[in-house]
Amino acid sequence: MRVATALVLLLLAAASQAQPTGGSPADPLVERGRQALREGDTPAAAEAFRQAVAADAQSAEAHFFLARTLFAVGEQQDIGRAREAIRTAVELEPDNVEYMTAELATLQTDGWNFWVDFERARRRSLLSRRILAIDSLNAFAHEEAAQLYIRDYYQYRNAVRTSGLSFYTPVYIVDDAADPLAAVAEVNQQRAESESGFGLDPITDAQQQAQAGDLVAAAEMVQPGSRFDLDLIEESSVSLSRRADRALRSARFHLETALAQDPRRRSLYDDVMRLAVLSGDWPRALPHLRDMFVHFPEDPEMWRYIGLAYHETGDWESADAAFGRAIELMDAEDQAVFSDLEMVLPPAEVAAFRADPETYAARFWSARDPRFLNPYNERRLEHYARLTTADLLYRSEDLDLPGWRTERGEVYVRYGRPDRDVIIEGEFGAVVESFDPQADPFSLPGVVTASNRFNVWDYGDLQFVFEDPNRNGEFVLYSPPASLFANGARVDGLDYVIRAREAFREIPERYEFEVPGREVRIPARAASFRGERGQAEVYVPFGVPLAESAGGGDVQTTIRTGAFLVGGDNTLMAERRKTVYGLPAAQIVGYDGVTLWIGTETLQTAPGDYEVAVEFETASGAAAGVHREAVQVPDYAAPGLHLSDLLLAVQVEEGVRASAGRVQRGDFAILPSPWGVYAVGDPIAVYFEVYNLAQADGLAEYEIEARLVPKDESSGLGRVFKRLFGGRERGVSTAFPVQVTDSDDRQYVLLDASGQEPGVYTLTVRINDTATGERAERTVDLFLE
Repeated sequence: MRVATALVLLLLAAASQAQPTGGSPADPLVERGRQALREGDTPAAAEAFRQAVAADAQSAEAHFFLARTLFAVGEQQDIGRAREAIRTAVELEPDNVEYMTAELATLQTDGWNFWVDFERARRRSLLSRRILAIDSLNAFAHEEAAQLYIRDYYQYRNAVRTSGLSFYTPVYIVDDAADPLAAVAEVNQQRAESESGFGLDPITDAQQQAQAGDLVAAAEMVQPGSRFDLDLIEESSVSLSRRADRALRSARFHLETALAQDPRRRSLYDDVMRLAVLSGDWPRALPHLRDMFVHFPEDPEMWRYIGLAYHETGDWESADAAFGRAIELMDAEDQAVFSDLEMVLPPAEVAAFRADPETYAARFWSARDPRFLNPYNERRLEHYARLTTADLLYRSEDLDLPGWRTERGEVYVRYGRPDRDVIIEGEFGAVVESFDPQADPFSLPGVVTASNRFNVWDYGDLQFVFEDPNRNGEFVLYSPPASLFANGARVDGLDYVIRAREAFREIPERYEFEVPGREVRIPARAASFRGERGQAEVYVPFGVPLAESAGGGDVQTTIRTGAFLVGGDNTLMAERRKTVYGLPAAQIVGYDGVTLWIGTETLQTAPGDYEVAVEFETASGAAAGVHREAVQVPDYAAPGLHLSDLLLAVQVEEGVRASAGRVQRGDFAILPSPWGVYAVGDPIAVYFEVYNLAQADGLAEYEIEARLVPKDESSGLGRVFKRLFGGRERGVSTAFPVQVTDSDDRQYVLLDASGQEPGVYTLTVRINDTATGERAERTVDLFLE
């Protein structure tokens, strides 16, 4: 185990500096023991040091070396004797820094209960202060002080202290009860029959109201629930954040002092990262990680830490490289953890993953990749970051478990950081005994229960409650005592072991992507047309919002853009990426309150149902945006009349070549309108294509009707009556015949919406093949401002 190994190494380092004091009958025996240690004969060394202690019980050095040897043996009973021996050495020479440092090391393992841990923490705090009083730059003492303050900060940064909090049940009091005290008895009777919850105990207040005759008020005070009401708890409690703030300042001072004195002390960087995760102060941690890189360049945890720091500061490209390097340097066991998906799968999917892990993992990560513009997968990076964070915060040294194997760690890996994370200190567990006839709240176990800490993680629709029954930081999912179930109380809703199992099955994992920097909306509208060899061409015009002052000329900025056609399992079917150096004024269009730079990408694909994704980000990463929409690409090669999608446009020119940002379709150059917004009075242009017209005598004839009406927001019977009785609102329309010499045609229509009210409108284009009577229709929504 890492802690025990570190302690032995520290004792060895301290021992190497110890010198015989001379003049004691124990000295020859101590030297014999040291020689046995050098020869690797630990039993002989231990026996020599025991004889040295027996020869001179006042020899601090003999006690010190006996402690060092017993601790190296590692048996539990020997470790206990080692602590006694080093404590004696410190008592004999209270100003010996090496001895005090060695005792610090022996006290760093966790005890079996709260009281032991409390006493060891108190002793470590005392020793570190004594060491620093003698040696103000002692790195080990500063590290110990930093760790104690980090624990304090961890415990109190989001903690509240309260009394009178209870485990309660909802009840119902009839307001016509003749005897108010009988109503109280009814309350107590129903408490064991109702579903339970955690919150402020309403029973005492309800009893007082009932005794005063106000039965309605009493009933209102007893509220139902099967969740922790965090708002109620926080409003009625005392925040411990001031204590946390003081602990944070002290932790930083001691940690940075220890690093300045001994930058090669490996454990200090674990403390740096733990404090950074808790406080969110990553700029303070990054310089220390650079030092860690210098001293431990091949440490996989160092690379994991760098990956986490870059991930938390939004530099995902660097995070991807760092996590990749960490995985390369890991041993096979740790590599398996980072490739194992069972921690984020529903139980029903585990067998499929085990059958073919590589194929399953490839589909899993592809289906959850929120962006395609970058070569890395943000969801997978989030998974790596959660694993690293879980290990930093929730590792159990007592059980020798990595953080992701603990119950809080498993929840964190699945769902990430909770929306609300509250630790509740106080009498929260005491009321359990009031329901449990087998418990004695005044016995030692009852006192410990009363002092339990609860940690509530709230994700909105999910809530997890952990308790710390031994007050040693080892939180586990809360489950009510079995005797409560036997007593008939309905507390199953508060069995968070069961609730967690249900959540893992129904919502196995969760991730909400947030773009780096400022997120902006990208207007985009995809439109498909017939392509070559049975393919379709999907045009994706999009707009990049600019500052309003940018409309006077070219904008000198660099952006990266991408358009992607996404199939099943989030598989990329087609993609276009580019870097644009400077945004030409010819592609900039002003609207009311927004200015857009308009770009267009073309994707070729087979017919089918897809999702179009458009992404952009500035080169600096200060702004980014993602747009996704579902598209259905028809089989334009199939027999019969076909009408393409409608492409809204700012401008359509015939007989010219398209410049940058415009769409070229035959002789038409089209500046699309991805925003779909037009000013009242401006012409509305829409481009479309017609395929497979019937020909007679080398000619094809058809009719075009274009109609713009306010969008019909009604539904159900309202829409039926509108159609029956002509209730449609007024709009504008045009219709005209067309005669062409080909079976296909390209057309555009201009509509004048002057006099229309601002709002959302539906534009419908209908085609009627005169020869066959076949009809085709397409619609698109737009906005008049």
